[in-house]
Amino acid sequence: MEVSPVYSYFFTINIIEYIERIEKKRFCNETFNANTFTISDFARNLNIPSSHVTYLFKYHSKISFSDFKKSIRILQAIDHIKSGYLNKNTIEALAKKVGFSTYTSFFTSFKEITGKSPRLYVENINI
Repeated sequence: MEVSPVYSYFFTINIIEYIERIEKKRFCNETFNANTFTISDFARNLNIPSSHVTYLFKYHSKISFSDFKKSIRILQAIDHIKSGYLNKNTIEALAKKVGFSTYTSFFTSFKEITGKSPRLYVENINI
């Protein structure tokens, strides 16, 4: 079955538009903070069919949705650390604030993305 050029054109336009929406939404901190946040939730938030978001991450992204979500959360944690959040709160509270259900998953993700444990990262900022 051959795809018509008109269909291909509109499909490409939609992909670009969807990617732009995803890029804009990644800067909305509250979007990823629910620890049960799924790709379906993200699709609803973007007002894009879930199957399209799944397709974009599978075929047009170098990382999975799970890794995308994890990196967004760690970047949020780093922003909170730099703004002094840990002056009055614990690292465990920070983990919950950015959407991790456990400190262990936060610790593992933080170290995977930054190359340092959260505590070592904080110590290096304060030097």
